[in-house]
Amino acid sequence: MINYQINLILRTAHADSNFAFSMALKACSDLGDLRTGRAVHAQVVKAAEDLDQVVNNALVRLYSEYGCFEVAIRVFDEMPQRNVVSWNLLIGGLVKKDGVFEAMEAFRIMQGKGMGFSWVTLTTILPVCARVTALVSGKEDGNEERGWMQLASCQEQNPYFCCRWE
Repeated sequence: MINYQINLILRTAHADSNFAFSMALKACSDLGDLRTGRAVHAQVVKAAEDLDQVVNNALVRLYSEYGCFEVAIRVFDEMPQRNVVSWNLLIGGLVKKDGVFEAMEAFRIMQGKGMGFSWVTLTTILPVCARVTALVSGKEDGNEERGWMQLASCQEQNPYFCCRWE
């Protein structure tokens, strides 16, 4: 059933157009169909069309959501242009895989490139910042468990002010 719906999208909207690819990839992400998403990605490559940002973002989202982080990062690295959405997808994917330090590093690189941020960026990175602060604090004391307890206490009081910006 899912393959039929994806094929219908591709046939209806000119199978090799960026619009059709982005819609099909979004459907694959939403429906949890990584296999069909990979097949759509193969069609994207076969079409040899210049991919727009929306298609690249849809690919990063698809692979991040299903734990294929190496592929997601490769797609991200190969993107000719990145916008805030691209960075948010990468950071969100890293957070999802529990890569808090990698997410913080991606955020720092994003800011270093002069990229702005959105409320999505902030709602993703602030809890990460709190976790990193608690982990580092606990490790400095030689008591990682204490760091996690500080994190829980900090988040209960106010999760948005736990981050140390240095």
